[in-house]
Amino acid sequence: ENGLELGVSSFQRPLQVQGLTQVAPDQQFVLVSVLIHNTKTSGAPIPLNPADFKIKGDGGLTYDANPKTVTIENLMTAQDAIAPGKDLERELIFQIAKDDTGLKLYWMVGKTTRVFLLEAE
Repeated sequence: ENGLELGVSSFQRPLQVQGLTQVAPDQQFVLVSVLIHNTKTSGAPIPLNPADFKIKGDGGLTYDANPKTVTIENLMTAQDAIAPGKDLERELIFQIAKDDTGLKLYWMVGKTTRVFLLEAE
């Protein structure tokens, strides 16, 4: 157990992006807000890494978090860490196929993968 608890606090599909960011007509961005809690009472802050998060849909594709083309204020970065007993809310952005359905968030924690249903099947 790594001492972290995670919950999905919101899911936004599609995410409207502003500025010059272009996405192919058959793709869209989605936003996942996660709340992470460090259950430990002492010790060093536990680092987070957006590379530990993926989205998979019924279409069989896997999507990586935080494409380089989009940034937002509360985006999770590899510099994020949570001190013992604290909470942290961060956002993850994924670029997905517009027609993919049944999206699930996968969080790889050590040798364990936790799955969160983002859309009803």
